[in-house]
Amino acid sequence: MERVARPTEAGEALTWEAHPFRRARGKGLAILAGILVLAAGLSAFTGSPFWGIFTVFALGLSLEAFYFPTRFLLDEKGISLQKRFSRSTFTWERFRRVYEDRFGLTLSPYRHRSFLEPYGSVRLLFDGGEPERIRARVRGNLPAETEWLDAAGGRKMASGGPTTPDTGPDPVAGGARVAAGGLKVAAAGSQPPAGEGAVGSGEGTC
Repeated sequence: MERVARPTEAGEALTWEAHPFRRARGKGLAILAGILVLAAGLSAFTGSPFWGIFTVFALGLSLEAFYFPTRFLLDEKGISLQKRFSRSTFTWERFRRVYEDRFGLTLSPYRHRSFLEPYGSVRLLFDGGEPERIRARVRGNLPAETEWLDAAGGRKMASGGPTTPDTGPDPVAGGARVAAGGLKVAAAGSQPPAGEGAVGSGEGTC
């Protein structure tokens, strides 16, 4: 029986280990076969094995988090990621947006969509962990103004606030604006036309 890693707390830290390839070996082997075919094709096309080796290295490194285990650690200072060939740490103040999908959270340092997001964002996988505890720890440490969105970009919440979807304009605020507009119209209708004298005076209104 396969042992599934569970997040554990060490003091104030929440840690877990993600290894997607362990749970999706068929998909991983298919991707690996595609990379090898592409590398062989490039080597044959260019007449040099260099490009084939480079392709395997570049694509393999980009899929490091899939094929090799990644250990995540969340504490009050920030996020630490320990991968097979690299280690990174990030402070909570760095992030301005969170995108959530069924596989995990993507923490972005940008307030708006940017083509640089794939290079500056941090990916926290739910694989091997408990999603509710991971969400709670991230929400509890992010700055209050951080936006929390679903994968499609729909606004869900500000960090620390209630988890409510963006359903459109606030009906209460909209009603207030309509009422205010009605008062303005009524007030304008009660004014005498320009050039007519006001009651009890001989002056015209402006």
